[in-house]
Amino acid sequence: MKRIALMTSVSLLALTFFAAAASTDGQAPSFTENQLVSSACPGAWGVFPADLDGDGKIDVIATESIGTELVWYRNLGSEGFSDANVLATDFRGVASVFAADLDNDGDLDIVSGSSLSDRIVWFRNDGGTMFTEQPAVSTSADGVFSVYEHDLDQDGFADIIAAIQSDNTVGWYKNLGNGTFSQLNVLSSAALQANTVFVADLDNDGRPDILSSSYLDNSVDWYQNLGDGVFALPDAIDSANGGAITVGAADIDGDGLTDVLSTGLISRDVYWYRNLGGGAFSQPHVIGSGLGGPNSVRAADFDLDGDLDVVVAGYLDDTVHWYLNDGAGTFMEMAYVTDSADGAKNAVPVDMDNDGDMDILVASAYDNTIRWYENDLLEPGQTNRFWQDVVAIGASVFALVVIALIWYYLAKTNPKKHTDADKTEQ
Repeated sequence: MKRIALMTSVSLLALTFFAAAASTDGQAPSFTENQLVSSACPGAWGVFPADLDGDGKIDVIATESIGTELVWYRNLGSEGFSDANVLATDFRGVASVFAADLDNDGDLDIVSGSSLSDRIVWFRNDGGTMFTEQPAVSTSADGVFSVYEHDLDQDGFADIIAAIQSDNTVGWYKNLGNGTFSQLNVLSSAALQANTVFVADLDNDGRPDILSSSYLDNSVDWYQNLGDGVFALPDAIDSANGGAITVGAADIDGDGLTDVLSTGLISRDVYWYRNLGGGAFSQPHVIGSGLGGPNSVRAADFDLDGDLDVVVAGYLDDTVHWYLNDGAGTFMEMAYVTDSADGAKNAVPVDMDNDGDMDILVASAYDNTIRWYENDLLEPGQTNRFWQDVVAIGASVFALVVIALIWYYLAKTNPKKHTDADKTEQ
């Protein structure tokens, strides 16, 4: 009888474990059009989500590619978003914006570049909801198309990295620590129609390296950070990505090395390049093909399974695509996030509703719209289902162990009764 009870307990434990484990597996989210941020952002192109006012809610900074203003929208919670708060006027042809603490005062400042006025400007966050335009970082960035902020020389101040399209230049401006920046440190002047820059530690040496994409030479390049603000010459990861238009980085296969993402406007493909270590990268692996104008690519764990999925905005097919990662770098395209974002220029993963899963913020240029799409995997206030199942498994194990211990105690304290019962059964 003791054996029967023990086997029953073990069987129940196994069934409980596998049922709970199965409940966390294979749950792909869908996305619901949730909230309009603005339908009056002329040529909405670049968007950057950030808590600018420190109230715990994600605000949105946006660029107007055919307007004249750089704006931000305050997240009012259940009341939606505020009207546009203007950061700058006469700021034309803007495709990129970024937020980081440039003056080390604990709040997020903003940097952006105007491709038609060739200016890179930063805006000091004065606390709360007020920003002050600072002296220009540059007034000669001819056709600046992308800006990024990161402490490249590890001196404790965030520097500014830029892709300057008309000059075919990739470079960076050192933050001098007093609200001013150095002249441009040129990394390449042969990145033909440079359009995107990104920062990641690609060689695992603890120093941030730089990535760039450039359209006319179909190139995705990386620049190794050698320390003390010195960078190696550009090293091509791919020189045949037709019309390379954007670049990103993430550990796609979970091996601890940061891989590279890119899209091509001419190739119409989305690629990832496996980081092989030692500064080497694989040939391109196709994530998706045949997209109309794949203009942005980012990675995030949308289904909360521990690996990074990919989202892409296609401005020629008005579609935001997302691809499910199987954990080893093989992707499956899922149902569209949307196929009605007219001229989708950017799709950015961000937890807009603070519910623990990644939503998607989208800027679409041809309908002047910014809106976000809710990931339905979790509801606000709900715990990640993985951890719910872990707790459930733990509780089941504990209950079964308690039952087994009680039975064992009773058997030990009254052995004769169980012996007689066993004989009767025989």
